Amino acid sequence: MLTFITSLRHPQNRNSKSLELVTSLLEITLKSVCNQIDDRFRVLVVCNEKPAVTFQHSNIEYLEVELPPPSSLQTASIGMPALRIDRGCKYLLGLQHAKSYPCSHIMFFDADDYISNRLVGFVANNSQENGWFFNQGYLYDRQKDSLGLLKEFYLYCGTSHIIRSDLYQIPETLPNKPSQKEILTEIDEYYLLYILGSHRWLKKHFAEQGNDLNPLPFPGAIYHVGHGENLYARSGMLETQPCELNETIRQEFYLFK
Repeated sequence: MLTFITSLRHPQNRNSKSLELVTSLLEITLKSVCNQIDDRFRVLVVCNEKPAVTFQHSNIEYLEVELPPPSSLQTASIGMPALRIDRGCKYLLGLQHAKSYPCSHIMFFDADDYISNRLVGFVANNSQENGWFFNQGYLYDRQKDSLGLLKEFYLYCGTSHIIRSDLYQIPETLPNKPSQKEILTEIDEYYLLYILGSHRWLKKHFAEQGNDLNPLPFPGAIYHVGHGENLYARSGMLETQPCELNETIRQEFYLFK
């Protein structure tokens, strides 16, 4: 079984307008994730407070955690180190929870992207593999309603890896539902910030552990930009090959405005 895991930032680091946008984007993404052809999956949303999402699906679970806000500022611009600590801690708690039930692979995803509906079936048919990195994916600019093929996708988007669950290491000394202080004490800082809190080093990390990842043989996700919530991405900053945004792609990724 494939478990999809995402995290939401602490609501204190949002204003009301930003929080409304985040919730709207999450709802769009959840519809995409749950559009799988194969229903052998779970979706785990790790959050401080359950968002006001109207979309419901029996495979979605909200894991509410008691973690402090990454910044005392009521803004989304809190700096990358704080962002990685917050995301790393929430992904760790998500992993710990996911490992409590049958789960062959884990996929972290950003709560504003789109995901191919072929992923769950593909993983189920290749359940003994270490995992995959998304060497190709799409970049979708909402303002322009345009699509481009993005090479080395896994370097730019967090929705870009599927990893066999047992390859993610959680110390046995870590208590169940640990506090942030306990996480920072038990988990190596590099592992927390750059393996759980980021995505750029995953392929290299697992290769160094002797667990090479395979390239996914089809575009697995759409990096969603131009909606006002991205911290860094702008479509003009990344070189893409223009693609027709046809009905087949819209249906596969559930990409509807």
